[in-house]
Parts: sequence; C-alpha cells; structure tokens
Amino acid sequence: MEEQTSAMAIRVECYAGYRAEQEPLAFWLGERRLAVRLIVDRWFAPTQRWFKVEADDGHTYVLRHNEPSDDWEVAAYTRGWAKTARVVAAIGWQRSRMQ
Repeated sequence: MEEQTSAMAIRVECYAGYRAEQEPLAFWLGERRLAVRLIVDRWFAPTQRWFKVEADDGHTYVLRHNEPSDDWEVAAYTRGWAKTARVVAAIGWQRSRMQ
C-alpha cells in the first residue's frame, strides 16, 4: 500500500447536520471532483477536525479541516486496493500468456 503525507490545500463540499458540525460530501483535487463514499474514521483536535474517507476513485484520503481559518487540506493519501488488484491481475494474466 502506497501512502503520501505532504498536505495539499483543497476545496470541500460539506454537510452540516443539526449540530452544525461539517462533514465532507465531496472534495476537489484541481479540476477533479471526488465524492466521499464513506467516512471511515474521524478524530478531533482543539482547532482541527480530521476525516479518513474513501472517495469514489477507490482511494483513501485523510482530510484535515482547520476550524479557525476554515481551510481544508489532504493530509494523507493511500492508494485503493481495487486499482492495485486490477494491476496485479493484469500482470499475472500477461505472465501466464508468456509461459
């Protein structure tokens, strides 16, 4: 599993529930909109909220919300297993054809 940890500023679409606590629904990486399929985990710090999410591209992201500035960023990224499994399967298929 590949993980990247340099933070990148992003734009986030949120839902604020009855308690007005924001949850990410989607986020933008450049021109690309990624819908949040699942919030896997969340945790809090005095001025920050963190969300580990699975996006519709099959990858997992950790999104960090700085509440005082209202800035969001991707704090970490993990390549999804589905894409990796397809690549491994394709390599295995190519090797079986060569033998």
